[in-house]
Formats: sequence, structure tokens, C-alpha cells
Amino acid sequence: MSTPAAIRLASGVAVLALTAGLAHAQTVAPVQPLTVAQPAGGTYGNQVYGQAFFAQFNLTNAEDLLRRIPGIATVLDSTGNNGQGRGLGAGGDQILINGKRMASKSTDVASALRRIPGTSVERVELIRGTSGDLEIRSEGLVVNIVLKAGANAGGGGQGNFSLDQRFNNMGWRDFDGLFSYSDKVGNLTYTLGYEKNLFSPIPTAPGGGGGFGGEYTLKDRKEIYYYPNGQMQQFRPQQWERQHHKNIFTAQGAYAFQDGSQLSLNLLFQPHGTNQTDATPYNSYTSAGVQLPGVTDEYHSNRQMRTITEIGGEYEAKLKSGTLNVIAIHNYTPVKTTDYRNRTFGSALTEVSRNVTKQVTQEDVIRSTFVMPLAKGQSLTVGAEGAKNSLNQRQQGYFDFNKDGRLETVPVTIAVVEEQRGEMFLTHNWTINPKVTLESTLSYEASQISTNFPAIPVQSYGFLKPRLDFRYNITPVDRLRVKLERTVSQLRFDNFVPIYNVIDSRLDPGNPGIAPEKMWNFEAGIERRLAKDQGTMEARGFYRATTDEIERGPFGGLSSTGLPQSAPVNLPDAKQYGLELKTGLRMTPLGLPNAQINARYVIQTSNVLDPFSGRERSMPNVYDSEITLGFRHDLNKLRAAYGATLLATTGELVNSDIRNLTYTSRDPRLQIFAEKGLPHDLTLRAEIYNLTGSPETGRRLLYTVSQANGAINRTESYTETKDTRFVLRLRGKF
Repeated sequence: MSTPAAIRLASGVAVLALTAGLAHAQTVAPVQPLTVAQPAGGTYGNQVYGQAFFAQFNLTNAEDLLRRIPGIATVLDSTGNNGQGRGLGAGGDQILINGKRMASKSTDVASALRRIPGTSVERVELIRGTSGDLEIRSEGLVVNIVLKAGANAGGGGQGNFSLDQRFNNMGWRDFDGLFSYSDKVGNLTYTLGYEKNLFSPIPTAPGGGGGFGGEYTLKDRKEIYYYPNGQMQQFRPQQWERQHHKNIFTAQGAYAFQDGSQLSLNLLFQPHGTNQTDATPYNSYTSAGVQLPGVTDEYHSNRQMRTITEIGGEYEAKLKSGTLNVIAIHNYTPVKTTDYRNRTFGSALTEVSRNVTKQVTQEDVIRSTFVMPLAKGQSLTVGAEGAKNSLNQRQQGYFDFNKDGRLETVPVTIAVVEEQRGEMFLTHNWTINPKVTLESTLSYEASQISTNFPAIPVQSYGFLKPRLDFRYNITPVDRLRVKLERTVSQLRFDNFVPIYNVIDSRLDPGNPGIAPEKMWNFEAGIERRLAKDQGTMEARGFYRATTDEIERGPFGGLSSTGLPQSAPVNLPDAKQYGLELKTGLRMTPLGLPNAQINARYVIQTSNVLDPFSGRERSMPNVYDSEITLGFRHDLNKLRAAYGATLLATTGELVNSDIRNLTYTSRDPRLQIFAEKGLPHDLTLRAEIYNLTGSPETGRRLLYTVSQANGAINRTESYTETKDTRFVLRLRGKF
């Protein structure tokens, strides 16, 4: 371990040890008991955490509440936002507010919870069975936050705020924060919020598209290029910087009508600018190992401005024969990206590449459901969903094709892609007896995709998507769950159009004929709840068989440089299977009833046939294993808390393209926090992220013509360390 990393680790351990000493000095007060409820649907063993439970903690917002419940931290950290599924019905919300998802696809769930004052929460329900009252699509547990009906009737509105001093170990520092205000006027309840965030998102789970992705402010990177004979070609130390400016304006409102119906509205405006630069001074060597005179300086800049405007609404009415629900969302997102790369040797300046992309994506979705009771313990949901998605892209590229140090203009490309989709579905919820529930869904989806590419006709698709979800309460504390479903992926229109390859400074073609992925997903799991709210333990096995897997593959003829090209294509099949273990435990046996451990471990295997080499390999962005280990200790009498989270993975990520093959691995990441309640409902919180530096290492094989040809042009290896981040956060209520 390097000296700076050792210092960071030692300081983190010291902070934890100091706070643990304070914990040992206080008199231990056990947590208050929760209620085990029998809900209206008759499902056995759901849990309810009421105000008496949360009153013992120092709380500011709804996220604080959830993190006091064993096992919920892993749910909260893996939820993300609502926009990752297809339309509004796919995937599933594990965290609901008043039994409903947010009328949004771009709002991060954890961020939204931070804008809800903790004093506005009536109770938190953990729902483990299926229900016709909630449109649940979860991995076995749904968290429902129930807000007080007249939360503000006792005297004006409520608000909370956060003022953050952010800095890192490489000299960067700045301020940001959050403000939220909720009030009730007659039958209208509303929340207004603003957040400024200067740190790019830090993953709270090790997986998910690579897990430890581009979240950094500064980082050090060292690259070495090698000739095919093994001699060093270039030594390339790099300094990376990423400026991240995200402003989030939100407004939510709900109006309750006299007849019991309700109308809610969700508004989001999010301008988000980033500026990423890297500077690389490097030395070059001959294939015989002789260093060439002079140093080359390479500079790369990528600027992006993304602005999300989203309006979502939901109407629910209780009718004599059932419940009608209509939800609609409009999302408009323009993005402008400017990328250029220059190289200087001595006094000579060479423009390597330049690219300007203007892209506008738009999505309109409306979904309507009607839930009607049938026989005792049964309900039927009839629904339909319609959606229109579009992308308009204008791209101007400049490349030095003839290697004379001057850029030639690439003709402007204008691409238009549009998808119109409709879906009808029936869902039958059946509480067979207090121990057994069964949810069965049958849906049919039809879609049509059109482009402005003359040679590509309009493509039409139709998919039948069945789903079965069986849950059996073996005992009052043991539950078995089995799920089988067929899903269809959301198409990324970026795959249809030409895209600029930042790493290799080239324009890769799109594939307007690509089809969505289809997957059969089978899961079986068992859960045990420990007595006296001491926690939960879960085990889940899964098997996913995908057809039309979307990855890069050979596409089209030769490029303008005479080399074969690649683009996103559909591969015949891919498979992924594994085992997930989760637990959330109170440490009462160790005399620490207010301390808890939350852990998640996934071991998995995936395989797909590489379209370039013809060899079998793992799927992209799938680790051999993922580990999350979190510890939290609330010191109630001191109004304080501290904790740590370790994120780790094993195995290498594999990414394959026509002329390169990349392997990436990452070391564990540790983050810690400590907080203390102050007078006047204030809380001071200190957070340290990436305490270990979590070094990333990789190797990349570059082929002269293609992987199939086999001739290697050069080999690259690199090691990079991202900045350690610090946050001093003052939170309060008003």
C-alpha cells in the first residue's frame, strides 16, 4: 500500500475508533419495538415502523428514517432512479411514497427522499407479499413511506436544508447544498426543492454498469504503451480533472378532492454541465528501447451540457367498482457535447480531432390501470400504456485523415429515430390463504421504429410478456419466493446513430436495424426475519437467458481509412446466473442494539460468444462477484452516529470491439461518516469517500486490422487512482 493510501486509511480508522470510544462510554438504550401488521389484503407478516420507533433517533429527512431499519440500506442504495426501465410498468419500484411511485423517470429516489422532512412521515411499511393495491414489481421487498395526512396542520410549513463544504485530497474545494420546503394549503400539499451538486455521483453499490465509473473530480493515471515485441513504446502520465455542475429544481404537489380522488404533479428542471480535461506529457521510444528526444504534450477536452425538463402527473379515483389510476410523463432532454484533442511537440501544434454533437431526446408516456376486486382475496388489474420516444442528432466531425497535422471536415450527419409503442396487460393478484400469494401478469407489447435512413424500412415488433410471482410464508418468519418473467429492454437510440469514440478519436457508425433485447428471468429465494426486529437474512438464486443481446459487432463495409468497422448489433444469446446473499442485522448479541450491519454478496457467471474473435467470454459490466458491507451505530443519548461502507468486486470487466480488447479490475472502496446532533435541530456530518483511493488497473490489446486478423499493433496497460473526497455537511430543519 502506498504511503498516502496508508495515511488515509489510518485516519479513517482513527475517526471510527474515537467515535466507538464515545459509544462505549454511553449507557446502551435498546431500540423501540416495531409493529408486525396484518394488512388489509391478508398477506402474512408485513412490518410497520411508526413514529415511536423513529422518535429515538436524530432525524432530518425520510432517507434518515430508512437507514435506521436493518436491511433497507442495500435496498435504498440499489434503487437508483425510475428511468432505467421500459416505460412505466417494467422493472419495479422498491421504494414507494403513499403506495405510489413518483410520477418521474429522471428523479433519483434517494435524492427525492432527502427532500421529505422526517417529521412528515407517519410510518414506514415493509411489504413482502403481492398486492392489488400497490403496483409492486420488486425483488421481494417493497418499502412504502406513508406521509401524515395533515402533516402541516399544526402550524405552517416544514423544511430542511443542507450546506456542504466539499473538498478532496488534491487541492479542490467548493460549496453546494440542498433546500426543501413542504406545506399544505387547503386540500393541496406541496414540496419545493433546490439542490446544487458539485460532485459527480458516487456509486452506492459495486455493480451496475461498471460500478466505479466516471465519478471523480481529479485522478492520477499512468499509461504504458508496448510494441508487439514487448519493448516500451510510450510512457504516459496523465492528470485528469472533471468539473461537475448539477442544479436540480423540483416541485411536487398533490390535491385531494372531496370525493376521495387525488391529483398529483411532479416537475423537474435539471441543467447539468460537465467539463472533463486530461493532460498527458509523454516520452516515446523506438522498438529497440532507445528513448527519442523531446516530450510530446497531449491535451484533451470534453464539454457537455445536458438539460432535463420533465413533467409528470398522476390521477387516482376510487370508484364503486374499483380504482382508476392514470399516470403520464413528458421528458425533454437536449445535450450538446464538444470534444477536441490537440498534440504539441516542441513548437509544433497538431490538431488530432474535433467533434460537436447536438442531441435532443424526448419521451412521452401515459399509463392507465383499473383495479377491481373479484372473489375474496382476489383482484384484477386491467391496464394499457402508450409511449413515444424520439432522438434527433446533428453531428459535425473533424479528423486528420491524411496525417498532415490539419483537420479535414467530415460531412454533417443528421439522424432521426422515433419509436411508438403500445402495451396492454392483465394482472391477477390472489391471496390464496394468509400464507400464500400469487401474482400473474400477461401483457402484449407492439412497437414501431422509424428512422430517416432511406435504406432502413420501418420496423415493427410484437412481444408477449408473461410473469408469475409466487410467495409462500413457510412460517411466520420464513418466506419463499419464486418468480418467472419475460422482459423486453428499453432501446438506446444512441445505438442507432453515429457516435464519437472519445478514446480512439474516431466516428463509429450506428446500426438503425438493431432490435430490443428479450430476456427470460427465473428467480427463487428464501428470507428469514429474526425475532424482536433483530434483522433479516435472504438468499436468492437467479438465471437470465437473453436473446438479441446488444453488444458491438462487425458492421458494414470498410471505413474511410480502409479498416473494417463495428457498431452495436444483436447477438443470438447470452446467459447470466448466480446467487445473491443479503442480510441486515442488529448487533444486540454484542451489547450494541443500536448498531447494525448490512451486507450484500453476489457471485455470478455470464457468458456470450464474442462476435469478433468467436471465443466465449463474460458479458460486459458483469463482475465475478460484488460485495457491499455496511456498518452503522446510532448513539441515541449523544444524538450521534458513525459508520462505514465497503464496496468491492472480484474479476475483470471485459469490453470487446473490433480492434481492441480491454480488461479492467478495481480495488475495494471504503467510505466512512460520523455525525453529531447540535442545538436548534442542527446536525453536523463528516463524510469521507474513496478513503483507499480504490486503484483501477487495466490492459488493452490493440489489433492492427481486427481481432479476427490476430495481429497486435500495441498493448497498453494503466493504473489510476481517483481522488479521496471529503464533505462537511450542516443539516437542519425549519
